[in-house]
Amino acid sequence: MSAYRPKAKTDLINCEDEPIHLTTYIQSFGFLMAISLPEYQIVQCSANTEEFIEFAPAQLIDKKLPEILPKEAFEEIRELSLDSKILYSSPIDLEFLPSKKVFKVNFHFSQGFLILEGEPFQETIHGVSYYTASNHFVKQLNTSKNLGDLSNIAATFIKEISDYDRVMIYEFDREWNGQVIAESRENNLYPFLGHYFPASDIPAQARKLYLENLLRIIPDVDYTPVELITEANSSLKAPLDLSQAILRSTSPLHIEYLQNMGVRATLTISIIINHQLWGLVACHHHTPKYTNSRLRNLLEHFGHLLAHQIQIIKEIDRKSWEIKIQENEKSLIKIIAQEQNFFKSLYNNLPLLLSLQPAQGIIVSNENNFCKHGSVPDKKFVNQLIDWLFKTQSESVFHTHCLSEQLSEAAQHTATACGILAIRLSKYEKNFIIWFKPETRQSITWGGNPNEKDIKSNEDGSLRLSPRKSFEKWEQVVKNKAIKWEQREIRLAESFRYFLIELIANQTSFLESQKLSLAMRVQEKTLEIRQAHLNLQKINDRIIHQNEELRRQNEEIIVLYKELDKHKTKLKAVLDNTKHVFLYLDLGGKLLFFNELANKKAQDILNKKLKIGDSLQAFTKSPREQKRLDQAFQKALRGRFVIIESIMTDNNSQKRNWFRIEFNPIKDEDKVKGIVVLMVDITELKEASLLIEEQNKNLREIAYIQSHEVRKPVANIIGLIGLFNHDDPSDSFNKVVLDKLDVSIKDLDKIIGKIVENTYSIHQDVKKIAHE
Repeated sequence: MSAYRPKAKTDLINCEDEPIHLTTYIQSFGFLMAISLPEYQIVQCSANTEEFIEFAPAQLIDKKLPEILPKEAFEEIRELSLDSKILYSSPIDLEFLPSKKVFKVNFHFSQGFLILEGEPFQETIHGVSYYTASNHFVKQLNTSKNLGDLSNIAATFIKEISDYDRVMIYEFDREWNGQVIAESRENNLYPFLGHYFPASDIPAQARKLYLENLLRIIPDVDYTPVELITEANSSLKAPLDLSQAILRSTSPLHIEYLQNMGVRATLTISIIINHQLWGLVACHHHTPKYTNSRLRNLLEHFGHLLAHQIQIIKEIDRKSWEIKIQENEKSLIKIIAQEQNFFKSLYNNLPLLLSLQPAQGIIVSNENNFCKHGSVPDKKFVNQLIDWLFKTQSESVFHTHCLSEQLSEAAQHTATACGILAIRLSKYEKNFIIWFKPETRQSITWGGNPNEKDIKSNEDGSLRLSPRKSFEKWEQVVKNKAIKWEQREIRLAESFRYFLIELIANQTSFLESQKLSLAMRVQEKTLEIRQAHLNLQKINDRIIHQNEELRRQNEEIIVLYKELDKHKTKLKAVLDNTKHVFLYLDLGGKLLFFNELANKKAQDILNKKLKIGDSLQAFTKSPREQKRLDQAFQKALRGRFVIIESIMTDNNSQKRNWFRIEFNPIKDEDKVKGIVVLMVDITELKEASLLIEEQNKNLREIAYIQSHEVRKPVANIIGLIGLFNHDDPSDSFNKVVLDKLDVSIKDLDKIIGKIVENTYSIHQDVKKIAHE
């Protein structure tokens, strides 16, 4: 028998490369077996198997599973091993021979081997319903209005249900430093709320494992690691990857780190957003604490719910920011597009341009001239900065929150230019838009000095870094730095630059096109109109596809309604998260059920809260709309599927919204039992449809101009050319002909200008529809 040991040493050079997923040890609260397939032969096991299932490793190695399991238990494992998805999520209760003891067993695959992990089975005396706890957790999370409230609610709830001494919500920044943004703890514990912890506390390979294994538990940091045993001549030639293993032994450095904190037991839940590690839920206990698999599954589920809710709040924040910025950007783009002098239009709208970024000042430079607004450095430094950007920075968008690190002269101007975001508008000229941020001095509270590390000697004489011992508050004042530019702000600058470059190119192309012949200009504009028509057709196809998608979603929802009596509680949770208003009416038109969005819409439109027993007619204040709703309801009572459209006005914003209202009869043996009413907000589709109709009108007008108005001046020109006396150019009548030609050409130019203007209008509206 032998045990694999990693070849790499954890020393000063490679401590962050410690292969923690290839450890050949496990924690002692369970046992592990590696099983070859399809023979189901045990090729490796932990040294503690005799303590649990009465087989020593020497007896267990090379045995096949049917020799230590009842027939029914082995068949269950064999069936499960054919479906890898089940193995990652469904622990089972398994009886082992000869002891007939029952263990809670998890499975997963690693490098072609089936990994079996067993833990003692524990009955839960005061069990918590998985659904009840989840539902209560979701309800509490839904009361939060921002990330701070959400994190505090989650930390408090998880502490209450897990009974750990301390629960922290831990968020990573872009450099992988972590901050405790919420904390629930016992009163006698030192608070970590608001404290930062350096990225080195959780190195890259550990963060990778948090992405793969969403929950990690250490019941007792003082455990004695249990060796994994294998035969020396086994086909297993290298340590297995135990990234997915629950029992995987923890890095000695991490154990020492926890011991320095005074922590005896931990449970960590990964918070994954958009397939990236956003943060952690860290549960600490100051005495040994084992959490059974059932509660771990529930806590892991809470991690998913929390991540989903964080994503929703961040998305709402992003959307709000985008709406505000897009309004300013659209106004600015409209103004710039209408001006012939590009830089003059920028100079005249600097306040609006400044509002696109969270900055205190802005300049727009055109070669050796610039115009400024807000708080910016003096002229001498601005010119120096522009020269530096032009000569050294080739990026189309350059940004920094510490300019003095790259341009030493900026150290004298941190009050106005500590950070900059610069858009380069020309490769060959000094044309820039530059936003400026001032210095923002920050006092950062660390959980202990992040630079404190001890150097210790290993048994073999090599040196290693030892985790710091102090976690008391350590203040750091950050100077000469501005607030960092967010990725969304940088992306906005990139897209805005793309628009400006395109606009400059279009204006240049327009000037050059004046040199082309009249026929070529008309042909080009005709092609643009055709392209605009094709774009409109694509948008129309997309709208049709969206309608089909809404129809498909509606059909799926109707299927769910048929199971309402059996799954009412679960269905309510689903419907409360749908994007459509849902009402369920009895045969008398009284409300039996409605979702949260229906109640919100009733408050927005009617300024009232819905309650069970309200009539359908109570959903609108208009007698005419009440009559239409009643007529549709009566048709649905006769078994018909009815769709109407209605316009409702928001009491607060006074905005008119279009709704498609569907009446779906719910039948049992062809007898109507109730009516489901589904209200879908189709405002965007309506507005897009009206816009398309307007563009069709413009297209017809352009076609009319081309077929009628263009023909007249062209005919005049042709006729006048025939009257010109080519034999005697000095003929006085030739001047009359040329004057007439001049008038006709100017008339034709005005008509072409009108075609261009209408075509440009259509082009802008098409871009608007495509963007939305």
